[in-house]
Amino acid sequence: MNILVIGDWVVDEHWLVGVHRSRTSTRVGREHYRSIQNLNSTVGALCGAGRTAGILSRAQRHKDDAFNVIGIGLWHWGDTQSLEAMLDPVAVKGHTPHQIKLTYETSDSRAKLVNLAATNRDAAPGTTKVIRLYQQTGSAIKLVERIDWEIKPPERGWISNRDLTTHSELKNLLASNKPTAIVVQDLLKGVISGDVIKFLAEQVPNADWFLSSKDYKPKWREKIPPERIRMIEIPEAATRDALETKQLDAWTTKQGIPSKAALTLLDKLGEEFPNATLFAVFNDHTILAHRRKSTEKQGALWINRHSDGSAVGLPMASVCFAAFTANLLAADSNMPDGKSIALAADALLERLVDRSLSFTQEWRSFMRGRLETPLDWDPAMEPRLEVSGTHTPAVLSSPLRWSDDLKKWKAGYKGLGIITENGKRYIELWRAMTEVRNYISIASSKRKILRKILDELEAFKTERARSCMMIAAPGSGKSLLARVLAEDYGLHFLEFNITQMISKSDLLDCFDVILTTQFENPAKRLLVFVDEIDAYLGGEPVYDAFLAPLESGVYRRAGKTFPIKPCFWLFAGTKDPTEQADERKARDFVSRLTLKPVAMKVDESDDWQLENVYIGVALLRLEFPDVREVSAEVLEAFYGLSMSLSIRELRQFIRDFVDIRSGEVRWNNVPQNWYQRLGIRDRGMLAEEIMVEVRGEAASPAIYVPYKPESISRGAKVAA
Repeated sequence: MNILVIGDWVVDEHWLVGVHRSRTSTRVGREHYRSIQNLNSTVGALCGAGRTAGILSRAQRHKDDAFNVIGIGLWHWGDTQSLEAMLDPVAVKGHTPHQIKLTYETSDSRAKLVNLAATNRDAAPGTTKVIRLYQQTGSAIKLVERIDWEIKPPERGWISNRDLTTHSELKNLLASNKPTAIVVQDLLKGVISGDVIKFLAEQVPNADWFLSSKDYKPKWREKIPPERIRMIEIPEAATRDALETKQLDAWTTKQGIPSKAALTLLDKLGEEFPNATLFAVFNDHTILAHRRKSTEKQGALWINRHSDGSAVGLPMASVCFAAFTANLLAADSNMPDGKSIALAADALLERLVDRSLSFTQEWRSFMRGRLETPLDWDPAMEPRLEVSGTHTPAVLSSPLRWSDDLKKWKAGYKGLGIITENGKRYIELWRAMTEVRNYISIASSKRKILRKILDELEAFKTERARSCMMIAAPGSGKSLLARVLAEDYGLHFLEFNITQMISKSDLLDCFDVILTTQFENPAKRLLVFVDEIDAYLGGEPVYDAFLAPLESGVYRRAGKTFPIKPCFWLFAGTKDPTEQADERKARDFVSRLTLKPVAMKVDESDDWQLENVYIGVALLRLEFPDVREVSAEVLEAFYGLSMSLSIRELRQFIRDFVDIRSGEVRWNNVPQNWYQRLGIRDRGMLAEEIMVEVRGEAASPAIYVPYKPESISRGAKVAA
């Protein structure tokens, strides 16, 4: 079977170094490293389309080569022979910077490569190279630097339509080999364009297409007949692109379950490309697959809950892509004895996922040796992908009842959130905790705001200090959110309340506490929550006290300057700082925040009533842990509560529920003294009630601080 692989060909170089302590070296810069690898080590490897072509060219079926590969891309004209050789892992052994000349040769040519670069252009592409610098300290290895050698493309691009139509070598190769499949790996480096894809679609009209792009919705995909697309992989970069372009708000819940938005998005993509198998690779431990089989919708989910033992990061999506492609192609009945292959077209989707991921994990495990045992590692032992379907997979995914799961999501997000299945009614709390564990956020307007804060927290993982401010009414759950964010992101939580302070000297005490905590817990980063930031001390606002800590990471006490290590600053108040009397100080404060103040409010047109239902049930489970069932009539009472009701008041209402027995909450348990206050309709004594089982997690008791009635007044801190 002839396969054409087109995309961005990249050469990876992995340099393993240690600190070099030389007394004779000069101009060493900030860091001085020395290579640990020797003359026999393996430094180079193909990445991108090159890695895909390499895996496919070595794939075997009963020890015979399964595919004939043609590779197309852009590189330096002098590197075609070397790139062809690098498809054979043996060819890269012993080629290190210890030798000036780095050309690769092999006696086992795995594929024929064609360079799309025009020879008559003034501007010519080079071979894209990525150098990754790994530092070894004892037994630990970490990635410390990445350097890209990549020539900026001209504004008109590297390839014109004329270049394609006059490329005789390419046209002759396509005509003589007649590829059965076209495999596209787009790293957004300039090879793949609408012109290139259109040209190939016209030249090879009967080929099936297997696609992977770091762009979630590449425009060039429109040039391919939808019915010819057999596979679409959405790699990690594209899943992030989908989030950033607001295609959806989350791929998975905090429990690792595919979100309603993810199932809906892939469902629509399946409708657009009915013959395609879809794979979304969220990261190196979560993959969601989907395809349509006649009227049936299949799904599979793989979550690796065990660390691969490497802290340096290993390729995932590109290896999966090659394995998915090969196993799908192996199911083609045109292959010899194709109907006997276990991965036949009617096989379960999870079997395809299992076999592909088994190879991926085996390949990744082998590649760790490149850095962990660089002096002994032999690239000739690289695993070969077996597509006969005869071996037992080492990785097992979970099948999804796609239509049923999507139906449950839709039921959980409408009405009272009740799901009906096999005559049973239940409500699942985790469905409302998609963004942050133990925090209800079902209203889309609320989740949109929450996502901005979460983006800041994600940035805090790799960047310096981050800061933001929430604006919300008293009792709306600002402190609760701060606590769950700290717990969810593994941050040490420090809480301060301006209204609890007497003078500005108390603020300096806060900074002292931060400094001491960082000294005592150097390995754990801080989330510093400052509540009631808009309150006054001594008749003045306190914004100016935070200017230096936010901008420079320092504070001054008694004429001395003290450094504060980067932390996540989360401020909360009841109004916009710039609306206060001393607007200048407020504007200075706001200008130093990495995320400008966000109003934590739900739009009136949003699902705030359903959110009240979930919050009410979660608080019931928190206050009465033995609760197993709640009547639909009680859920309707939660649904009918006012939009202005605070979480603090709702919790007080629930604490007053009376005479709860046998883990059941019924209408007669609702405190009557709250009817008028909350506008609850008196239903009298009900002869029969519809009981709804409560499933999923409730909010963690450690998150909710004890409630005290006297703390209802504005600005008071709820003591722990």
